[in-house]
Amino acid sequence: MSRRRWVLVALAAAAIVLVAGRALAALYVEHAWYTALGLRGIARANLAGAILLRGGTTAFATAFLFANLYAVRRSVLSFVLPRQVGDLEFGEEVPGRYLVGTAALIAVAVGSFLGLDGAHWPQFALAFDGVVFGERDPYFEHDLGFYVGWLPTELLLFAWAQRLLIVTAFVVLTLYALTPSVRWRGRSLYVSEYVRRHLTVLGGILLVLFAWAFRLESYQLLLDGSGVGGAFAAVDLQVRVPGALVLAATSLAAGLLVIFAGFGGQVRLAFFAVSVMLLLSVIVRFALPVALAPDGDRARIEAPYLATRDGFTRRAFGADLVGLPGEDPPETSLVVRDPQAVAMWDAGALRRTVDGAAGVGWTRSGDRVHAVVAQRGFVEDGERSPWTVARVAAWTADLGGAPVPVRPGAGEYSDVLPPIVSGDSAPAYRVVADPGKVIVGASADRWGTRLAHAWALQNFRLLGAGHTPATSTIVLRPQLEERIAAVAPFFVQGGTPRPAVAGDSLFWTVELYAATASYPLSEPLLVAGRSWRYFHPAGHAIVNAATGRVRIAPVPGAEPITGVWMDRFPELFVDPAAVPEGIASSLLPHEHVAWARALTFARIGPSARRAPTTRRHLAVEHGADSMLAGEVTPLVLSGVPGLSTVIPVLDERDRLTGLVVSSGAATETYWVPAVGQAAAWGGVLDALRGADSTAASRDARPVRGRVRILPTRDGIVFAQPVYLWPSRGAPSLAAVSTVSRDGTATMPVLRLAPGDATGTVPASPEPVPPRTVYLRLREALRRGDWTAFGALLDTLGRSLDAPPR
Repeated sequence: MSRRRWVLVALAAAAIVLVAGRALAALYVEHAWYTALGLRGIARANLAGAILLRGGTTAFATAFLFANLYAVRRSVLSFVLPRQVGDLEFGEEVPGRYLVGTAALIAVAVGSFLGLDGAHWPQFALAFDGVVFGERDPYFEHDLGFYVGWLPTELLLFAWAQRLLIVTAFVVLTLYALTPSVRWRGRSLYVSEYVRRHLTVLGGILLVLFAWAFRLESYQLLLDGSGVGGAFAAVDLQVRVPGALVLAATSLAAGLLVIFAGFGGQVRLAFFAVSVMLLLSVIVRFALPVALAPDGDRARIEAPYLATRDGFTRRAFGADLVGLPGEDPPETSLVVRDPQAVAMWDAGALRRTVDGAAGVGWTRSGDRVHAVVAQRGFVEDGERSPWTVARVAAWTADLGGAPVPVRPGAGEYSDVLPPIVSGDSAPAYRVVADPGKVIVGASADRWGTRLAHAWALQNFRLLGAGHTPATSTIVLRPQLEERIAAVAPFFVQGGTPRPAVAGDSLFWTVELYAATASYPLSEPLLVAGRSWRYFHPAGHAIVNAATGRVRIAPVPGAEPITGVWMDRFPELFVDPAAVPEGIASSLLPHEHVAWARALTFARIGPSARRAPTTRRHLAVEHGADSMLAGEVTPLVLSGVPGLSTVIPVLDERDRLTGLVVSSGAATETYWVPAVGQAAAWGGVLDALRGADSTAASRDARPVRGRVRILPTRDGIVFAQPVYLWPSRGAPSLAAVSTVSRDGTATMPVLRLAPGDATGTVPASPEPVPPRTVYLRLREALRRGDWTAFGALLDTLGRSLDAPPR
């Protein structure tokens, strides 16, 4: 072998080592990260996805490509390259082994891009573990788990096989076009007998894929039929499903016949089989559905199918779980008993008002609602102060309209450890000091660990001792959403991350949902930005902000999909009863589930016997200005634990017919019908605006928060906070407008202040350390935020026992 070839071989070997080494380093780093989190089961599942799923499909694609490329090479008797030595020109035949090696290299290169992503492992695990709903569809009599687990997996494999065949056919045709086997001869295209046989075999494989597609289509009709709104209809059951099964059997037979004809060189037989298949397909798919469509009253014929769809839709979104009047708890206990039980501050306003706010959560303290605001530390003289957690009386404000702090609960602290995990955008990794070795991640003690991370992350500065001291920990995925998605890729995240405090630790809580788009016979709903056919609460992800540890508190009586993952990864889940009280009292009902249940209940009711007689819908306009319209606000209702949310239901004339109330971390849902004179939603909004007399000033304009719907013993009351919102600086809570349910008896504007008749004086206001106030004054002065500067100056005066202004 010449010296130049040795150099090329060495370079190729080095490239392979670098690429393979980085892949192995990435696998090691991922496995070490999951192991540090205490999630060995998920680590093994990710490893299996990377090796078995990605590696297996890549190996199959490579073998299939190589078989076809080898067939192309067999059609080439010899391949001659021109050579020149001095003035002498001659042709040199390329050895056959070089051609085979080239085919192998092409197969490996193309096949590596066709392997399935290992991130699809949750779908395969759901298919092979088997999710059982204990209910069968009425047409194929399969358990619904077949459609949720197995059918999407089959569709994924079918799409991959289709892509593999298309790429293979393109590569084969391209290479044949470079050989004399396919060329223009005069005005016609010449294709050799060998090439025709090869392409005929590929055509037979395509027909086999068509058979697979027709089989899948028969099941997909239960997801997207030909009835109203995609419902499964009578023509689907009587014509389209049998037709799809006939086409599947015919395509399979035709495909096998074409493959046999291709190997035997009987091209005419293959052409005849394909022609018969195409003709039959046109007849079955287009002519028969029209000719055999059921006669008679279409509405009467389709009524049973639509009723079946309504029943599956109720179960898919939990409308059948809505508690009705007369059930436990009775609707008379779902009332607001105290003004302090309602959060009048909107989260968006608190984020703007509280200096350094990084997140806003809510918590229940007795019959009161408190806001929990996580505040970033401030930098002073190169040092960052600790993060703080401010507890705010969510129902009131001081004389200047600023939030009123309250003392933390027993065992809780104001200062907390700086978080390594937050909801803000963050780099892919960070190196943090960890003398106590409490942070979840890879320790920088060993040189081999640093090498693996440097190789996988492409940052070889991690090898330097000056950059990664022995007391440091390498933290992957410090971004909250990415971290939760890595440990629970089988759940859908929803809602805004909310802070909670337990002891001296800050936690983030995120709502998780079990959702699928392949639940059969269900009407799809647009929930959380996507179209779903099944949507239920799975639990809450609880992330320790200081250590990065993630655990999931499931809802009691988990639905079947969540149950599969609880059985497979028990180390990821914790008993909801073991969740600390500071976190448990901060868990809101699942926002998107509450909305989906309310919408389904409004449209079709909890059962066929209790279906609504008039068309109902949810209130689209919440009466808030755009900057505050998208966030829920909780309240405390007697008779149910935890925090609650309320969604109004309107009739076809936009009049209030009742409320869907969701309570607690389990999102228990109840229906509270409206009694008496119905209130028009538009009239309520107009009355709230008319009741407000807040005027704009030179520096601030009035901004309205979200409308609160309060079920009370005397009927339903609507309340809406109004803020004075400056262009720069912190907004202030100026007033709260309230209107009774009939929309006519307008109550006076309620201006909140400690010591007034509303009884909103917070218990034991929390003293703010003077140093903290001083740092915040410096920060407000730097920003030019004079409103915040004045409020902080008053706070400093109160801490020094100075008389108020």
